[in-house]
Amino acid sequence: MKTKKVDFLIRYEHKVRDLESIMLIRAELERRGYSVAFICNYEYNPQVRYQPKVLVSPAIYSDANLIGDFQNYGLLQKIVNLLWEQLIGIKDEESPNCSHNVVGTGQKAITLCWGEQTQNRIVASGVPSKNAIVVGQLNLDLLKEPFNKTLLSKEELAERYNLDGSKKWLLFVSSFAYSELDPIQIAGYIKDIGEEDLNYMINLSNKSRSEILKWFEIALQKYPESIIIYRPHPDEARKSQVLKDMEAKYPNFRVISELALKHWMNASDKVYNWYSTGLVDAKVLNKPIRLLRPCHIDRDFDYRIYLDAKKITTKNEFLADFVNFEKQNILDEDLFNSYYYIPKHFTYMKVCDILEDMLKTNKYDINYSLNEYIKFGSVIVKAKFIKCLKPFLPIMQMLPVLKGMVKKRLDKRDIVINTLKQGYDKNVATEQDIQEIYQRVKPIIYGPKV
Repeated sequence: MKTKKVDFLIRYEHKVRDLESIMLIRAELERRGYSVAFICNYEYNPQVRYQPKVLVSPAIYSDANLIGDFQNYGLLQKIVNLLWEQLIGIKDEESPNCSHNVVGTGQKAITLCWGEQTQNRIVASGVPSKNAIVVGQLNLDLLKEPFNKTLLSKEELAERYNLDGSKKWLLFVSSFAYSELDPIQIAGYIKDIGEEDLNYMINLSNKSRSEILKWFEIALQKYPESIIIYRPHPDEARKSQVLKDMEAKYPNFRVISELALKHWMNASDKVYNWYSTGLVDAKVLNKPIRLLRPCHIDRDFDYRIYLDAKKITTKNEFLADFVNFEKQNILDEDLFNSYYYIPKHFTYMKVCDILEDMLKTNKYDINYSLNEYIKFGSVIVKAKFIKCLKPFLPIMQMLPVLKGMVKKRLDKRDIVINTLKQGYDKNVATEQDIQEIYQRVKPIIYGPKV
């Protein structure tokens, strides 16, 4: 395996969700003269082993999120936590033991916050105030001038996906992940939120999706001149038979998971939402937005910015509003601004200023305690030892206890690798994907002469 030293290594989780945003960081840092590399969480067989000076992680909640990084890159002293999931349910938001808070060694990393609400929450959970920095949300940079010019137009999307650009496009941003969970995901959620809360979210998701799809079926028949574009959650895109059946039945119903959500937001004439934070993008783009809530969501599980928002709750309300493309301010502005700080200029510039300062100085460095050195060091050594023993399993018959221990560890590792393989194609960007996005944003960041 080739080893490569870089100034900054940026890890990402989903290419569709993350890549365009972090590309802004890459382009700006390279413009400043630094080396930058990407690697996806689902990359199970990397051809290059990076040695970064600064690591940028998509999310650090606990020590479990750091162990893999330490195994690959050692105990780095310069780590940034992008904390991609910052809008959470009220129950979790108010709980000091919420799984979305940052605990353990991750509190020593620099966490970049979308707004004051997140900053206050994670500081209250133990993150030093100097380590929680409000910068805004990277995704929103791409919705502002001049970056919004890089978004694909309705005409371009119509040609690429065989859609009728002369018709009205109504985009539904789905978030029904709980309707399509596999056993591994269920086990993870039970660990994070408990079985009772998980069952509540599964039942809520199933009932809400079923009702919304019934509304859509009526509208699809009544208004054939309109197209409903269903943007599925990644788990729905892979698994949902009901969506496949709907798409086969109605020519004006399309399920499309490709490209970043912002392209579809930009091109659509109206945006529907159930529970997704994607409504924020539509608001920034000044699109007509509607919140569909056929089933009541308990306060504990709702987002605070949606709690008092104007909602469509019945089939008749939905059908009466279907042909209404009036822009409505359905969210409380002050509350929205407390969760989403939108700087006068750009978030990516502020992020790059922090990253550059981290590289050049030691004021953001993590100082590990002796206990942390021992804890993480032993985990790293143990993992490597177990891996080295794999070829010797057949000759361990005389040592059944050792064989059982090694096999158990290897089996768990194989489960993880198989999970990564399943998500590889969907989430890992090809070099072509990277270059396509890079060439769109680079001329804007570098200037017209590039």
